[in-house]
Amino acid sequence: MMMMKGIWGVEVRRRTIGQADYVCPRCGLDRVGSEIEPQRWFKIANMSLFPVATMPTEITCDTCAHRSEIAVLEIPTTAQLTDYLEMAVRSSIAFVVRSGRANAFDFNIDTSVVSLAMAVMAADGNDYDEAQLRDDVACISDDDARNSLGLLTAELTSHGKQSFLHRMASIALADGPISAREQHSLVEIGVTLGMSAPHINGILAVAALEFETT
Repeated sequence: MMMMKGIWGVEVRRRTIGQADYVCPRCGLDRVGSEIEPQRWFKIANMSLFPVATMPTEITCDTCAHRSEIAVLEIPTTAQLTDYLEMAVRSSIAFVVRSGRANAFDFNIDTSVVSLAMAVMAADGNDYDEAQLRDDVACISDDDARNSLGLLTAELTSHGKQSFLHRMASIALADGPISAREQHSLVEIGVTLGMSAPHINGILAVAALEFETT
């Protein structure tokens, strides 16, 4: 017996599989979204029988109901950016301070360096002290610094990158002129942030001139 045309077909059904904080493209703000898994179901006489295909996961804003591709979760939220920035600043400070030490067994950190490192962290709203600085210098690797900086490369503006490198140069200068090892570390920070060589050299030159005139 042949089925009558129109009594069978396919419908899309969606089920929530989780939730996530993300930046909603429509709201333009951090929102909570529901992760949705769409599936095509075979149906007969308006009755869904079984799934025939799973479609790409979507995310729907719980505030405005805008539906986006799951790739939108790759855009960092404000909270994530704050965490990225804190880690990038801490690890870069450790990177620069470590490069300024005479040798691997020199655990002395000039008080002026400590004070400026604390001031740099405080400017971003983070509590920081000498004990944390010493722990960071001992425990945060150069690769940690590179990786944390990499997370900010696409997020910081040109001015933001310039300000970041200038602050690191100021810390290197706090206990005297920039050494060759400190220069290498500062250039690497600039390169990792995606800055050009002339831009990096200009910032370091300005920082050195400011140090000489204070």
